[in-house]
Amino acid sequence: MDYHGGVGIDWFIKLEVEVRDLLTIQQPFGQTYAKHIGILVLGIGESGAAMARWCNTQGAAVRVADTRTNLSESLVAHRDRLQKEGVKDFHWGDLQTSLLDGIQLIAMSPGLSPLHEPMAEFLKAAKAQGIPVWSEIEFFAQALAALEREQSY
Repeated sequence: MDYHGGVGIDWFIKLEVEVRDLLTIQQPFGQTYAKHIGILVLGIGESGAAMARWCNTQGAAVRVADTRTNLSESLVAHRDRLQKEGVKDFHWGDLQTSLLDGIQLIAMSPGLSPLHEPMAEFLKAAKAQGIPVWSEIEFFAQALAALEREQSY
């Protein structure tokens, strides 16, 4: 059995399923907003993969893009898990502006700098189209606001 800090991996899997079930009860953007938007997740490291899973559980149409073309074992694991959960739209390599087609929101991994290429030019194109860029902290803030608005939390 795999262990992490003395706790069996089965415990973590059970906790993840319980948390996922709780998360699908509430919508981070409001009851109907997420189900009708396209979200582009930039970067599929730990944070990007987590944001992609979150958005997918909320009913958004998720597209994932990463500039890396030589996929590490962890990137393959993130991709495979997301595919099993229903995310099918992945793009590797150069960021083309066509990735913005059908997108209303960008989720950007904190490991990417908006000031350096290729992100700077790509985000400039997104801004010109009026597409906001959120980090995982903004997703958290929006989820809290939705809980307060919808469930008086």
